[in-house]
Amino acid sequence: MDKNRYVFNYYSQKENNVTKAFLNVLEHSESRLTEEFIRKILQFETRTSEFRYKYQVVSDEMNLNNEKAQNFILGISDNLEIRNFKDSALSSVPDGGIFPKGNGDLNVIIESKVGKKVFLTHGQLQRHQNLFKQSVNTTFIYLLWDQIRGFFKEYKIASTDRLTNFLIDHFEHLCITNDIGTNIINNDHWFYKFGDFEYVARYLDDIIMKEIRYKIYYQNTKNNGIGYHMQLDRSKDGFAKLHVGGDVKCLILRYGSGKDNFGIRLQERFYKEYHLKNRRNESNSKAQPNELWLYLDWIANSKIEKNKLIELIELSYRKKYRIKE
Repeated sequence: MDKNRYVFNYYSQKENNVTKAFLNVLEHSESRLTEEFIRKILQFETRTSEFRYKYQVVSDEMNLNNEKAQNFILGISDNLEIRNFKDSALSSVPDGGIFPKGNGDLNVIIESKVGKKVFLTHGQLQRHQNLFKQSVNTTFIYLLWDQIRGFFKEYKIASTDRLTNFLIDHFEHLCITNDIGTNIINNDHWFYKFGDFEYVARYLDDIIMKEIRYKIYYQNTKNNGIGYHMQLDRSKDGFAKLHVGGDVKCLILRYGSGKDNFGIRLQERFYKEYHLKNRRNESNSKAQPNELWLYLDWIANSKIEKNKLIELIELSYRKKYRIKE
């Protein structure tokens, strides 16, 4: 029994885990997902409707000897550059494969790489070709992980199968949180980092972007959260940030410049009024006296009403950018 068919088993290497997750989505979703993948991505009109999904493919796979089958070698990576790397290996084990149950009209061998500086190599792909009895019927196809993600997301739009949509959502989550693909550092990447408080982070983001009186732009999202700014120039300090770092998950509001102590004075009054315990360490408070920290668990527990949040956010905007009412 292949233990890796089960979604909760995992490998030690990210590359193998992502390939396994990809195959798990296909195997445990409705069969039409695999058929559509073959037709749209491999551009092959298969007559096969039942498939088997293999991990670490070896040469005893029965259908590899089928002389009538169309063979595919599918390389998936974060870039489309195929390197020429010479090594002395005589054989290699593909990361996975898709095969028919019984004799069918195709075989798909999968080799995957993860990381912007990790490349598929011609030598390894050619060795995989040796697994086929009739290697002349072999088509090489190279895809980005973003293309896999895009195919799944497009399929989900028309799908009504709950399990299929659940698995597609979790594969997308895996890619975002593990930096798989080229569009990795986006807002969803950071929302997922908030864990149990993801819904609170999205709630605050919605308030900032839609419910305060001023036009807001997203700032840099490469450093522990999502920043907010009054303009498209993202090189300067923003007025607010949804911060996630270690155990700290909070909305940071900035009042004035870095040396302005208005923020810390406002924080003291606000914490006292709402009976909130100050969790900031002393060195941080001294280094950033212009900031007020609102922890997401307070908002989750309804300790701060929405109108007060809007008031604090708008005041931060005005103080930061010296706007007079």
